[in-house]
Amino acid sequence: MTERKPLSAAAEPAVHRAADARTNGTLVHADGARSRLVAESIARTGVELSGHGEYVEFLLTEPADALTVRYSLPDAAGGGGRTSVLVVELDRAERHRLTLTSRYSWYYGAYPFTNDPTAGRAHHFYDDAHLLLGRTCAPGTRVRLRPAAGADVPVVIDVACFEESGGPAPPPENALSALDFGADPTGVLDSTSSLQSAVDAGSAAGRVVWLPPGDYTVTGHLILDRVAVRGAGPWYTALRGAGVGLCTPRAPHPGSKVHISGIAIFGDVTGRDDSAQLNGIGGAPGGGSVLEDLWIAHTKCGIWLDGPFEGLTIRDVRIMNTTADGINLHRGVSQVTVTGCRLHNTGDDGIALWSDELPNHDVTIDSNTVLLPLLGNHIAVYGGHDQRITRNVLTDSVTEGGGIHVANRYGATHLAGQILIEGNRLTRTGSGHPKYRAGVGALWLLADDAPMTAEITVRSNVLQDSAYAAVQLSGSRIDGVHLDGMAIDGAGTCALQLQSSGSAHCARVSASRLGITGVHRPAAEFELRLGPGNEGWTDERRDLPSDGSLRVSATRLDFPATNPQATAGPRSIQIENPGPLPVHVHEIEATGDFTAQPTEPRVIPPGATASFGAVFSPSTTGRRIGVLTVHTDAPRSPLHIDLAGVGFDPAGDRALGRPVQASTAMGGFPPEATVDGTPTTWWQSDGLGFPQWLQVDLEEPVPLTRIVLRTPETWDPRTETVAVEAGRTQFGLRPVLPPAPCHFTPDLMNEVVLRTDCTARFIRLVITHNTAWNGAALSAFEVHGKH
Repeated sequence: MTERKPLSAAAEPAVHRAADARTNGTLVHADGARSRLVAESIARTGVELSGHGEYVEFLLTEPADALTVRYSLPDAAGGGGRTSVLVVELDRAERHRLTLTSRYSWYYGAYPFTNDPTAGRAHHFYDDAHLLLGRTCAPGTRVRLRPAAGADVPVVIDVACFEESGGPAPPPENALSALDFGADPTGVLDSTSSLQSAVDAGSAAGRVVWLPPGDYTVTGHLILDRVAVRGAGPWYTALRGAGVGLCTPRAPHPGSKVHISGIAIFGDVTGRDDSAQLNGIGGAPGGGSVLEDLWIAHTKCGIWLDGPFEGLTIRDVRIMNTTADGINLHRGVSQVTVTGCRLHNTGDDGIALWSDELPNHDVTIDSNTVLLPLLGNHIAVYGGHDQRITRNVLTDSVTEGGGIHVANRYGATHLAGQILIEGNRLTRTGSGHPKYRAGVGALWLLADDAPMTAEITVRSNVLQDSAYAAVQLSGSRIDGVHLDGMAIDGAGTCALQLQSSGSAHCARVSASRLGITGVHRPAAEFELRLGPGNEGWTDERRDLPSDGSLRVSATRLDFPATNPQATAGPRSIQIENPGPLPVHVHEIEATGDFTAQPTEPRVIPPGATASFGAVFSPSTTGRRIGVLTVHTDAPRSPLHIDLAGVGFDPAGDRALGRPVQASTAMGGFPPEATVDGTPTTWWQSDGLGFPQWLQVDLEEPVPLTRIVLRTPETWDPRTETVAVEAGRTQFGLRPVLPPAPCHFTPDLMNEVVLRTDCTARFIRLVITHNTAWNGAALSAFEVHGKH
């Protein structure tokens, strides 16, 4: 038997757009309420099948025995998804039925998102379903998809991908079969402990562990070290279940010589919980480890690895439909190559290198394909040194990111050494960013936390149809950038957008089809050093004309803690129409426990400003969220303003929703997370040492009885040393509890209760040690008084 090609190393799947196929369904275009649906589509349009008689039919151009359908199915009215069935016909004869679900799609509201439709602002619409066709279909075969009789909800078909699976691989010689340890390939029984026993035996004996074809139920992480685990191929061997994952020992004692191949990992993650370890592959697989020929879907991250460790190859891995990053190499990861991987529909960055506390270095990201990250960037480098981003194909940004993003950001160690960006192709990348209230470039360099001084070489890249600028440099000072041999074909605004001080050298950069100008340089402090061969972008502007879209004074409104059934507000934002045309407001609406004010449509003349807002009437206690939506005829409509408030119980947690501040905070982990009533968000200090402090203002003196501290329930045990100070004024704090170890353990729900008897308005925690890392971290800071 010939050797089976790895799934991603075989010929590229043939991608067929539904809009180009034979159909009697309805074409879906980018207008009105469908604009975000189309923005998340690979094909930039789709076909809606809404009845038993409607179909879409594809004509095969290459042999195929496997089908993957990318689709969008409506959510249930109350969230949680629904199901439907597609009939699959081969040459007009029914051969298969394909079950579709929206259980893993449809998120709402602002980050970190919710599954509650009342939060509004729906996104993450698509999912994939796949099946083996039972035979190899020759070119010319007609494959028709149609809703099964009785299907009562419409389905939008984006694309169909046809490929050859390669057939199941044979078992390796002298391998240990997982079946001999009790693993169940039918999925009826939980195989977690059986597979762990097989892996442990393989490690001890130095033998490969073989997973024959089948669907194995796995409900936790399997721990692998010094062992090879092989399946029959991702189309044939799958691990499925809530909590499924493969993990190596973690730093500072990383795993080594782990080889995982020929397996699919299909999780059951239906929402984003950054505190949960629900990743397909985790740990610290160094020492010459290899991850290859894998398919990962419906996990939080596909692969999230925590250093420090070195020596890993990730190749030919398919990752899709995650709630967070596709691949994230975090904290001191080095000597790693990621190559030949395909990622789409990730909930955050496709591939991220995050040098949090310790620098990543000598990492190569080469020849990968990344499509449609739903939030963030296709490839992101946050700090570190000596990284290579080469020969990748990056297509279609959605929001808050570019194709390639290099930044001093998120508390990462500062960029240093040589950063090479070479031979990449970026198509329709760059997107709108609500924080900056503007678009970001396809290639986006950002000096956020600190100036950038690394030697950044950008060579022989092709940037096509960039949504805004092709190249953007922003933030504080940026030096050491060399742009050489770049081809820019189409950009929404300009070739270069220079919004920092510093310098860059440009040679052999050509540009055509620019929307407004060649260079946008509002900062005169930026020096552009021109070498030979530049063409097509010599004109320059200090400002960009308005495209007619509205400017908003804020993208979020926060309301004070409010008793249930009482009303807070209104809180307002200002919306400016920069012109040149009047803007008609068609509708204003708010979701959740919020009411829009005003609700009547109006006209905003050019140059004028209008006020819009909402009032808050919590229906119950706890964190309440919603969205204010303003529908207009301006470009990039509608406007979404996130709404947040807290229903306050005077007999409960007195810190809930109250003002809070901290000594330091890492980006994305603010002190407000400890008083927002959400157990899966947390405050984290900058990781640069101790002491750290966290302080809440109860807004009135309260006779206290206890303080409750928590870390997320999914975290491993840790001990933080905490002292408590309190007072009636923030400058009159006095010690009320001396420093003491607080043990957060999963068996006690990671909760610590501190007893106290004093009256105070301001409560401060002083943290001087943490066994888990060099900083403080808490998800809840509750203060309870006498009833």
